[in-house]
Amino acid sequence: MENQILQKSSELFIHRGFRAVTMDDIAKEMGISKKTIYLHYQSKPDLVEASVEYFYDVALGKVEKIIENSDDVISELFDVRSAFKNILSPELQTRLMYELIKYYPKVTEKLNQKRYEQFDETILENLRRGLETGYYRKEIDIELVGRFFFVTTANLCDEKLFPVEVFPLEKVDAEFLEYHLRAIVTEKGLKKLEQILNK
Repeated sequence: MENQILQKSSELFIHRGFRAVTMDDIAKEMGISKKTIYLHYQSKPDLVEASVEYFYDVALGKVEKIIENSDDVISELFDVRSAFKNILSPELQTRLMYELIKYYPKVTEKLNQKRYEQFDETILENLRRGLETGYYRKEIDIELVGRFFFVTTANLCDEKLFPVEVFPLEKVDAEFLEYHLRAIVTEKGLKKLEQILNK
């Protein structure tokens, strides 16, 4: 039952937003009492947190598969970006992140902490492999560049920094990825990047 509640509430949050969906809505959609939900989740913020962890784990699973099957580090970053777009459209990502930041700051903090715990396995590992395979410049400081990447991607959905009516997330995300790669690629890496961009 706990898993069913989590799946249904996650689906509703995606379609309607974290703020709009109430515990009554979830109970009604599932044909159960609100009391049943509270047996498994003490409050709506608890359920929002569990849903965000669920989204994150699904996304991380996809990222891990992409890394396993990737031909090169540059294609990998573009494939990861596409995978996130398939899970949540850029518009939904923006709206949901805006609501999380505004109404559930503790959940946002935990999400960022979870992302940071994966920092070495995702961002730094991509940079290391890029150096080994000759796609990234040997003189880059992996730890520093990795932190640049982490901090920037964590703030792309910040409405104050990037108001969506001026800077749609899809454009910001695409521009940032190209900006990041152009700063660190070798000649070999630049050829690969331009092949992908020309597609």
